[in-house]
Amino acid sequence: MKIAFVDSGVGGLTVATEFFEIMPEQEYIYYGDTLHLPYGPRPSMEVKNFSLEIIDFLISEKKADIVVIACHTASAVALDSAKTIFSKPIYGTVKAASKRAALITENQKVGIIGTEGTVKSKAYQNSLVNFENNLSVFAEACPKFVDFVEDGKLEGEEVLAYAKNCLKPLKKEKIDTLILGCTHFPYLSKIIKKVMGDEVELINPAVEMAKSVKTNIIQKNNLKKSKNKTEKIDFMVSDKDNISTLFWNGKLVDKDLISLREVNIFK
Repeated sequence: MKIAFVDSGVGGLTVATEFFEIMPEQEYIYYGDTLHLPYGPRPSMEVKNFSLEIIDFLISEKKADIVVIACHTASAVALDSAKTIFSKPIYGTVKAASKRAALITENQKVGIIGTEGTVKSKAYQNSLVNFENNLSVFAEACPKFVDFVEDGKLEGEEVLAYAKNCLKPLKKEKIDTLILGCTHFPYLSKIIKKVMGDEVELINPAVEMAKSVKTNIIQKNNLKKSKNKTEKIDFMVSDKDNISTLFWNGKLVDKDLISLREVNIFK
């Protein structure tokens, strides 16, 4: 089975990696729209159109069996339309993470951090309330977290100072569960945990989504077991020059697993 990932850049590797871990026997392709990175500040209709164009390419040209929208902003604004337009299964980041957060919170106070686009869409806020209408939900946009990860800055005083400032409203509300609503944010889990404290449970939507997709595949009896590890994946970006060298040359990318090439479908 061929599973394809859609992302605004390379942050979605946090999602893809979770799939590699629990479903190593599948075939994987990845498309990062680095030409239009970042998606967060862009108008929602623009992000939606970019996302649908990529999904169409992955299904019609690359013959993907399943498409995972690994970008939280794209998932928030394009998932519903994608499910209507395409016959192949399309998965987003929101539902599984919301379900998990609603299940584990003890004080009914859940926080979300993401890009401006994700927070403004209220996709997580609405999804959480659908699972448990007694929840108090608090959301904060932390756009500079994306910049830090893209620049390979995962620690240090600058990152810590920004984290303290951005997360201060959520600490004030005494949340006990926090959804990392951007694919880049799990790379900063250590800093976020340091600021929020051990009493706050961090939820990585990538983990929850991978579990959900695997369950669905198993239920449909489509999970092949012919391979025992993930082979090198076809990793495409729309602009190869717009990948941070600090990110790409750091410890976050397994280059033995990824074959990088530029494929600009927007020309």
